Amino acid sequence: MTAEERAGLEERNIKKYGNPIGPTAESMFDKIKDSYIDKGIYESDEQIWKIIIEKSMQKDDVINTLLGLVH
Repeated sequence: MTAEERAGLEERNIKKYGNPIGPTAESMFDKIKDSYIDKGIYESDEQIWKIIIEKSMQKDDVINTLLGLVH
């Protein structure tokens, strides 16, 4: 990935998450927890962290392609 391509991703992340790297674990936790509370399906903070861990391990073909990773 070129510096220009990376800069584009970082710009998007800043606009969307306020962070060039992307969402923080804490911001993801808050967003998912609020959503689950609104839907009436919140059980525990452990439930929310488990969801975050599972999502972090999901493959993202678009990002992998942009990063030059084989998928």
